[in-house]
Amino acid sequence: MIKAGEIGVHEMLHQSRSEDTKYMKQQLANVRLNLLPDSEKIIGRQISGRVVDYGCGSGYLSVWLAQNRQIDFAVAVEITQNAVEKLIPNMIEMSGVDADKVRPSLGDFSKQFETAPFDYAFCMGSLHHALNLRAALDGIFENLKPGGVLISQEPVSDDLVDNSVFQKKYSATEEIPGYGEIRNDERSDCFYRRCEYLTALHHSGFSIQTFEKIDWTKYEKPKKKRKFQWLFPATDTSVDTKKPAPHLIIAQKPLNPQSPPHRWT
Repeated sequence: MIKAGEIGVHEMLHQSRSEDTKYMKQQLANVRLNLLPDSEKIIGRQISGRVVDYGCGSGYLSVWLAQNRQIDFAVAVEITQNAVEKLIPNMIEMSGVDADKVRPSLGDFSKQFETAPFDYAFCMGSLHHALNLRAALDGIFENLKPGGVLISQEPVSDDLVDNSVFQKKYSATEEIPGYGEIRNDERSDCFYRRCEYLTALHHSGFSIQTFEKIDWTKYEKPKKKRKFQWLFPATDTSVDTKKPAPHLIIAQKPLNPQSPPHRWT
């Protein structure tokens, strides 16, 4: 479900980050955490119970939930050995949370858990790494209990982005510090269109509650007004529809799950 090149890049990143105390402290103030209270307002209740955190990186979200919400536990899922054996345990130790509250687990969206079903599933910047979005959502759906909620933040492309834009991206080669050169088509970095997310969610059986663009600026601290502000031109706020935009996605597994009348496979 995730290409070897993507796993290799993240093995390198998770290894270096596991030794970086400053990085881990910064993660505990990750801007994505601001989405949790907003999500709770939308679903009308506070996050609690059993949680699965897919593609959790350092495990910062699972740790935050263990510190700030009445959860039973969070399963912190990552695809790399370095995350599961080093980065996430180091984050747990640094934060001081009970080790039983945050449980590192090696795997991807297809993994079935003995501790399922879950009340909540989180994908904070991880769903777009799945080569098959529908299959990933099927796996998440299977692990949620009826009434369980998926909360995700993902980069989403405009519906009208042409296939040629993706082909150009995937044919390009990037230099990644600490890793070296890699072609984008060796990685799993799929900036799915809005219509593709919606279709996959519907056909996996989810009921979509929210699918909205995120304005990160509302979480920024107010900046002091500069002297002679007129000397500084305003930031260009025009939208480049070819670039993916961050979206908050909230979807629920119905209490009585039913297959849609037609299937998209």
